[in-house]
Amino acid sequence: MQVVIDVPDNLVDRARDAAQAMHSDVSGVIGSYIQAFLPNALSPFGDARRLKDLTDGEVLELANLQMHPEQDARQSELLFQRQARPLTVIEEIEFSGLMREYEIGMLRKAEGIAEAARRELISLDDGQWQ
Repeated sequence: MQVVIDVPDNLVDRARDAAQAMHSDVSGVIGSYIQAFLPNALSPFGDARRLKDLTDGEVLELANLQMHPEQDARQSELLFQRQARPLTVIEEIEFSGLMREYEIGMLRKAEGIAEAARRELISLDDGQWQ
């Protein structure tokens, strides 16, 4: 599908720089950004089921959701590098994508905790879920 959008010149320049650094084309870079930053409407289980349709086990799995250890380690590494020096364009894209994954994961985890508490699968009074 082809979509035409108007963007400021400085963003076009940044997209060109990123495309050159990634050995890609501008449309590929923009497509990657859109995919990385638009919220995923699907459940973490890969389909469009709503929380109320998940099994108790799936809800508890969601409540205990954690970032994959390799992603977590890479995110920490990039964060440390970001504090020491400016990240390269590719590192910044990777870091932004990892941060977005982290944010989505935390939102899903919070939804899982709330649903598990609603179903009385967990107690929020025991301090484990703070």
